[in-house]
Amino acid sequence: MSIRVRQLTSTDVPKAAEVFAAAFDDDPVGRWLVPRGTLVPHFRSDIDHWHAAPGCADVAIRDGEIVGAALWDPPGYEVRGLDRILGAVASLRALRGGIVRGSRAQNFLEAQRPEGSYCHLALVGAAVKGQGIGSALLANRVDRLDSPIYLESSNIANVPLYERFGFQVLREATLPGGPTWWLMYRS
Repeated sequence: MSIRVRQLTSTDVPKAAEVFAAAFDDDPVGRWLVPRGTLVPHFRSDIDHWHAAPGCADVAIRDGEIVGAALWDPPGYEVRGLDRILGAVASLRALRGGIVRGSRAQNFLEAQRPEGSYCHLALVGAAVKGQGIGSALLANRVDRLDSPIYLESSNIANVPLYERFGFQVLREATLPGGPTWWLMYRS
C-alpha cells in the first residue's frame, strides 16, 4: 500500500477535484466559502485556471487510485489572459452566493503574502487524513525546490504537518467577519 507521487495529467483533473473536495469538506475556510453542497466545482476551477502553471500539480496514487493532490505556483506566477476570464466565470458558478466571500478572501490573502520570490503551495489535500498522503505530496517537492515556499493553512490541525517539513508560522491572519489562516514559510 505504498504511495506514489507523479505529476497531474489532464485525465486526473476530475478525480483530483473530488479529492480536494473530500479533503476540505470539513475545513473551516472551505465551508465558509461554500456552506452547503459540494466543493468539487470550486476545486476544479482552482486546478483548471487559478493554479494551472505547467508541471506544478501532483497527485498521490495508492493501489491505482488518486488519493491526494497538490498545486504549486512557481515564483512569480500570475494568472493571465484567458485563464483569468475562465477562472472568474468558473468561480462565479462554483461559489454562487459565496463569490463575494471568495473575492474578499482572495484579496485579503494576497495582501498578507510576504515580499520576495517564493513558491506558493496553493493546495494540498488527501482523501483520507492520517495515512501519510499529505506527507508524500510534500516530500515529493519541498527539498527539490530552489526557492523558499509559502502557504496559507486554512486549518490549525494541519500546522504540525507543515512544521515537520520545516515550515514556520509567520502569523495568524483573520479576515474581518471571516475565517483565520496560518501563514507559513519555509526558507
